[in-house]
Amino acid sequence: MLTLSEITMLHNLQVPEWTVEEVVMWVNKIGFKEHSAAFADSSVDGDILLALSDADIRDDIGITNGIQRKRFMRELKNLKKNADYGCADDHGATANFLAKISPDFRAYTYNLVNNDLSYDYLLRLDPSSLDDMLKYVGIESAIHRHKIVEAVVNASEDEDTMLERLYLDSSEPTDIYISYPRAGGGAELASLISMQMQIKGYKVISAPHDGKTVSEAVKNQVRGSKFYVLILPVGALDNCLVTNSNSQGESQYQPCRLYWEVTTALQHGIDIIPVTLDFQWPEMTELPAEMRALCHYNFVRWAHEYQDHCIDRLEKYMHQDPNLLRTNADSPSTILTRTSGRSTPQIQLAASPRMKPRHRTPSVDSAIGGFSPAPSTTFLSGLM
Repeated sequence: MLTLSEITMLHNLQVPEWTVEEVVMWVNKIGFKEHSAAFADSSVDGDILLALSDADIRDDIGITNGIQRKRFMRELKNLKKNADYGCADDHGATANFLAKISPDFRAYTYNLVNNDLSYDYLLRLDPSSLDDMLKYVGIESAIHRHKIVEAVVNASEDEDTMLERLYLDSSEPTDIYISYPRAGGGAELASLISMQMQIKGYKVISAPHDGKTVSEAVKNQVRGSKFYVLILPVGALDNCLVTNSNSQGESQYQPCRLYWEVTTALQHGIDIIPVTLDFQWPEMTELPAEMRALCHYNFVRWAHEYQDHCIDRLEKYMHQDPNLLRTNADSPSTILTRTSGRSTPQIQLAASPRMKPRHRTPSVDSAIGGFSPAPSTTFLSGLM
């Protein structure tokens, strides 16, 4: 007969915090008392229990009978479905999200949160990366992974809709609108810059630009902002490239959300500051004609090792003459650039995009800015 303390312990469903003794009690309760010593000898606590696989049960615990293992794994799955993950999950957000897909999916909660895949982080991943992550944390069923990815995509769209409604309700002007892709580290960099600029007193709104459409609410928010900061990790402009032609040889392009955001900012004279992260600019002619002016804007080349310096340069950029945000787009043979340690602009002759830039000794300034061969016949310069 169980003691009062043992009954109390068995009603404690904060499994990640279970001690070895609590795990042994649970093993006994579900009918595997003959194997409880193996759990004790292996010091299996709640954290380890939730991570056990069929192979662990067979090889380390010693349940060699296949039918008994299936029964044990069924009991473990039920425990995972009903466990209290509040001690590990942020207010149960991940567990609640999975439960909305299916009550059975709640059993995957610890797979995710134990690998830092919180609900908030899931929303930042593109479908392909998310599927890879789900495989990595041990979700073997392709059908289950597909359902989780589909639910995350739908949740992301719902979140974007909610943000857009907030934009409609907001009458206050915004200092900075940060636009970013969820993939390639774009979401993390946008979050970092947003936090740092808010600390400095700026009113900031950030939103992902993934997708094909954009509402008038988002366009209005871009129009009403003083600065449009565009996060550009690897391949960030790929969806905007004009690469296909019709039967007549004419270029075809289906506008995406980023296209509408950038063209809105350009049409209304909003100061644009691209922030690149290991990004290579495409040929200017590969972009739609309405977006090509983006290539004439100086940019901040982000370097994680010089994070504070990058933020300082970004803020300094916002306070300088807006005319210096753009290179001399009217003259394709020259552009106006700024180089490290110089306060006087200098003229740099244009070069072929295939021409390699001269190598420089690495420094803080060269990590953040410098000359980059621009599309077609002009240079783009990093923020200095």
